[in-house]
Amino acid sequence: MVNKIKVLISGVNRKITKTFYLENKLGNIDGIISELNSYANLFGQNMPVVVEGNPKTVDSLNHRIRTSPYVSRLLSRPLIKLIPVSKTKSGGVSLNRRKKVGVKHTSRGGKVYSVGIDVGGTFIKCLVLRNSIPVSSSFTKIVTPKKRGDIVLNLAKLVDTAMLGLDKQRLRGIGIGIPGFAENGRIEKLSNLTAWNGLELERSLSKILAQDYGYPLVNVWIDNDANLAGLRNAVRLKKPGSITFTVGTGVGGGIVSNYKIFHGITGAAGEMHLRITGFEGVKDACTCGIKDGCIESVCSSRGIVLSFTDEWFEFVQANSGSKSKSSDDVLSKIAVRVRNTGVITNKDCREIDVAAQKGCVPAKKVMYATAKNFVIAIEYLYKLTGIKDYIFSGGVVQGLLGEYMRKELSFRKLTQCGIKTFIVSDADTAGAEGAALFAWTVNS
Repeated sequence: MVNKIKVLISGVNRKITKTFYLENKLGNIDGIISELNSYANLFGQNMPVVVEGNPKTVDSLNHRIRTSPYVSRLLSRPLIKLIPVSKTKSGGVSLNRRKKVGVKHTSRGGKVYSVGIDVGGTFIKCLVLRNSIPVSSSFTKIVTPKKRGDIVLNLAKLVDTAMLGLDKQRLRGIGIGIPGFAENGRIEKLSNLTAWNGLELERSLSKILAQDYGYPLVNVWIDNDANLAGLRNAVRLKKPGSITFTVGTGVGGGIVSNYKIFHGITGAAGEMHLRITGFEGVKDACTCGIKDGCIESVCSSRGIVLSFTDEWFEFVQANSGSKSKSSDDVLSKIAVRVRNTGVITNKDCREIDVAAQKGCVPAKKVMYATAKNFVIAIEYLYKLTGIKDYIFSGGVVQGLLGEYMRKELSFRKLTQCGIKTFIVSDADTAGAEGAALFAWTVNS
């Protein structure tokens, strides 16, 4: 006996319906959970999914989700909650982000300012915008404080330094980008900055600036740094609806609709942990729990290096009689080190890209496969969201990858749908600028 259920999933600009065929005793449950998990990561975790089907089947599926070892490896709680249609008043799913409660400071007329803070593992960078235009002289940075007691004090001093010579009474708001997530102004988890975890940063920073530095009470907003990169790219490239991929040791993402960050139900939308059939490369297990083809595991710099290592040894075995070049020696050392120790350095992916530009066959093959993977993801996201503009940032995409993606888009005839890709360089001020733009737009 085969049961059929229909799942209604609310995206950014549209709603889609997926039909799943459940085998007897729900034998294919892990595959269904994996695909639903891709939607949950993209549109915000713990996403309700409206299901049309036999209520007993839905109850059985919910039970399997709660008890599935696959789900327990992802999170301590299920990502998906299935709701029979009969239990809902409508098929819609609310995607509104929480609204800020507190003081909203505005200045009418003249120059008004917003401050952006970009929190990194080594440095914190700060930039002021005047009427949404960067004040170049305001850019400053400090070493990231590791002691909890220093964090808010140092940030307040950083803001005051950036605002030097500017009218502090016209400060409109402060945006903070972090390599993690916050909820209701409280930092939930920063893996590399554990002293920051649990800090009520929004409230405490606004309070200290008002009490110790004479600023008005302003709203402080915290968001994921990839989301803020997406906003900055959308504004500067004048792409009101766009998706940004930040490609480095991982693959981050930010979804922007009508110049507003799309946060999903819980604020975690834009996480690019997508499991899509057709990805090429090493199917390394991802930290999100997907074991066989998450986009981060195949398209990040780590995924590129792992795929290159396999391609290199196959190439050497097939061409054992060819003469070695100096560049081949560098690549050989990378492949041997990765194969024997698993150690990957920041320079490895750059060396592979340079070799691809010089014509190295295994390097070109891996870079083209990576471009193809991104285009598969773009096609998937376009069908899901209707968004046509895709922006890529990060050192990994500055070489051949952008050219190869454009070729693959044309080959798949996606350019006929109006889909375009853009490669942007990461300026030192980009993260802080995105945070300041967030404070600016969210207060508009």
